[in-house]
Amino acid sequence: MSLVFLALAVAGLGLTANALLSPERRGRGGPRWVPALFTGELAPFHAAAHLGLAGGCAATGWAGGWAGTAGLAASGLSLAGLGAIQARAGRARRVMEAAAGEVLGAPVRLPSLRLSRLLRPYPRVPRSVEVARHLAYGPDPAHQADRYRLRGHRGPAPVLVQVHGGGWTGGRRGWQGRPLMHRLARQGWVVFDLEYRLSPRATFPDQLIDVKRAIGWIRATAAAHGADASFVAVTGGSAGGQLAALAALTAGDPAYQPGFEEADTSVQACLPIYGVHDLLLEEGRPRWPYLASHVLKITPDQDPEAWRRASPARRASADRPPLLVAHGGADSLVSPGDSRRLVAELRAAGGPPVGYAEFPGATHGFDSIHSVRGERLAAGAALVLTVLWERHRTGRGGEGAARSVAVGADPHPHGARSAVLLGHLEDDPLAGAETAEDAPG
Repeated sequence: MSLVFLALAVAGLGLTANALLSPERRGRGGPRWVPALFTGELAPFHAAAHLGLAGGCAATGWAGGWAGTAGLAASGLSLAGLGAIQARAGRARRVMEAAAGEVLGAPVRLPSLRLSRLLRPYPRVPRSVEVARHLAYGPDPAHQADRYRLRGHRGPAPVLVQVHGGGWTGGRRGWQGRPLMHRLARQGWVVFDLEYRLSPRATFPDQLIDVKRAIGWIRATAAAHGADASFVAVTGGSAGGQLAALAALTAGDPAYQPGFEEADTSVQACLPIYGVHDLLLEEGRPRWPYLASHVLKITPDQDPEAWRRASPARRASADRPPLLVAHGGADSLVSPGDSRRLVAELRAAGGPPVGYAEFPGATHGFDSIHSVRGERLAAGAALVLTVLWERHRTGRGGEGAARSVAVGADPHPHGARSAVLLGHLEDDPLAGAETAEDAPG
């Protein structure tokens, strides 16, 4: 049985090593990001499994001989690696506070993590939140949304629109960005989780048109949802991050609003997470061949302008809302270079402030789990969006104030008060403080 112990210990060590590898060594675009996600974000659980395995085998005599000694050594190495992974995760608070401060122009102090969430990494819907499923926002069967809001909600409350990823060809609502969705719903926001037409049945920009159609529908039916139609924020991950960023950069563009050209599809804040912000490589080739064959269905040589229009980093403009951009520093599926370039282009173009959070050691999908990094992102994003809405509601967040932030001034007339507010939003009972039954959500 010591050989079984050795095999399990070596397998665990392999998972740890994979999570520690740089994106280049792990392989850009390969499937190894999936085990890296769960090992990296759930490192304490993997450490507990190693300790339980080693302790159990030692107690039963299965850790004897050369195989048992080698298994203990492998477990020890894996535990050391998992400790390094968790240490990197501990830097997420400082990263998120700095990025939030860039957007708000004021010091940010995030609340402490809740152990109850970290012990239950799967984000289930809190009991205080009601979900209305399969709401149709357009004529196509794919035009579906789920709405999350507090039970007994009256409103009007600000809106968050969540756009799922999946490479424009797959994915579905209900499995990405849930920690942030649930947190804001608990705090009184109205949250919509969208589905949209997928390729190859759809041809880009059909996906973007659907996101804009949903935003227009939300505004037109805001009273029925208890929503504040004047403040809509949009977020999404991966392909959803690209769609969220494009929605923020193309407000009112009739090319993306066929049949609903007069609808208000503007957004007041945007949070793209590990988005694909340039569909072209430096040499002008498609980032992935299937983009030309299945998504845009045209090559860059045939229509270079179509590819430029589909790449947020090539569409930077000052005519946009504030953006908080996030990416994992160890993302091997979509390089953090995409987000860095988007941020650089947006800042060069001027306009409202842009914050950037690059989380050390995080990979694709980290925002979908109750982990240290996932919770830091959700807490920081919720604070930023809530303060932006407060400024919008009280008339302190107009374009002039946002432009002041871009050159280093404090747009808030009471900067010190702003920092205090940020430190206590989580504890405000009117901002969705949790009851015991909500804690796992």
